[in-house]
Amino acid sequence: MSGSGVNIKLVEYLSVGVPVVSTSRGMGGIHLLVGEDLLVADAPADFADHIVRLLTSDETAHRVAAGHQTAMRILDVRTSLATMASALNESKALRTT
Repeated sequence: MSGSGVNIKLVEYLSVGVPVVSTSRGMGGIHLLVGEDLLVADAPADFADHIVRLLTSDETAHRVAAGHQTAMRILDVRTSLATMASALNESKALRTT
């Protein structure tokens, strides 16, 4: 996927506890829960509204703080290796059928 550096930055922000607003494309390929791990908006006005909500509502900011735990799971080497092994096994199975 083009622009995957955005995904890495998103996970880095989440890993240090920064509440995140992203676009659908920006979170593409990462298994995150919208409304729990981060907020998502594709229209500029909606994006701005989410940012204002995070800045003005402690409740909203705390609610999306679950992204920290998800990011730590994503960054865990054992989890990453298991995910890669699974993807490679699925690819191998598709090629042999």
